Formats: sequence, C-alpha cells, structure tokens
Amino acid sequence: VHFIATRATGTLLSTIPKAIPVTQLLPGDADHSSRRNRLRGSIKPFRSFLKDVCPDVVFSAGNQGHMVTLLAVMGQRRVRAIPRISNEMEGGNREGGRGAIRSWFRLLKFRWAAARADRLVFVSHQLQKSWARLSDVGGKSIVIPNGVNVEYFTPDPTQETPALIYTGGMDMFANRDAVTYFLDEVWPLIRK
Repeated sequence: VHFIATRATGTLLSTIPKAIPVTQLLPGDADHSSRRNRLRGSIKPFRSFLKDVCPDVVFSAGNQGHMVTLLAVMGQRRVRAIPRISNEMEGGNREGGRGAIRSWFRLLKFRWAAARADRLVFVSHQLQKSWARLSDVGGKSIVIPNGVNVEYFTPDPTQETPALIYTGGMDMFANRDAVTYFLDEVWPLIRK
C-alpha cells in the first residue's frame, strides 16, 4: 500500500499511519490555486511514479482523482485501475444553462472512465443503480459500502455525552463553513 496525493497536508497527512509511504505528486511551490491546476499538474508525475513502482492495481478513492488515475495508467500494461464512486450524478437538465452543461460533461467523463476502468467500486447499491441507468457499467461494478470497524470504535457505555459524526471532507471551504454553522447554530438547539 502506498498513499499518493496531489498534496497531503495538515489533518489528512496526520491520519496516515507511519508504516504507509506517502508520495506527494506536486512540490510545495506548485500552483495550487485551483483544483484543475492541481489535477493537471499531477498527471505527469503520477505516470512517472507508476513507471518506477509498477503496481498491479491503482485504487482511486477521490472523485476528482479518477481522471488523473485513468489518464496516468493509460498505455501502462498490467496496471489495473479501480475507481471508487461515491457521488450521485448531480444536476441534470433541470438546472438549465451552465448546470446542464456541467452535468452533461460530468456524464461524459464518467462514461469515459467506466469504459477504461478494470472495475468500478460503488459505495451503495442505490448509487450503482443510479449510475447504471446513465452508463453501461456492465459486470465490472461491485458495491463496497462505507463502514466503521465497530469492534475498534465502540462507544464508551459510561459516557452519556451526545456524539456527532461528520463524514465529509474538511478541505473545502463550503464544508468547513457548513460544519461551523451547524456547531454554532444548530447543535446547541439539538442539545437543549
């Protein structure tokens, strides 16, 4: 197992066990001004990494990383690409205008990725069915739900404090803002 990231910093980097090697594809001074720049800039170093390491399988768990992964493994024999799909096909034509164009482009990207992936991992049967209506996922899709190791993460029965679990990423401003708002405005109302 090897953890590969366009950039891994802060909390993300601290959650990776020390025994797992970490490779950052972009140097610290690279243009990180947009997700597009990070993704474009990481394809070439990722291809070089794959040529050096020669892995059997590349498992992509980040929705944005699928395109980078599939572009990087193109033409490299014996490297199987397996993207994990965790998002619904958003929007559709009901958004109109730019939203419809974005949804159409996203569907094209998914179809391209599905045709090139060796397997597709979906996090739910519902998600698998949703995408299967839009594209031929054939017999190469499987469902591996998100989960929690309940033997390791067991609640303390003596503790009566309410708990809250947030499962989204904290690397996007909108998510951080939503969690902050929830904790400041909504959580106190729930605790009453």
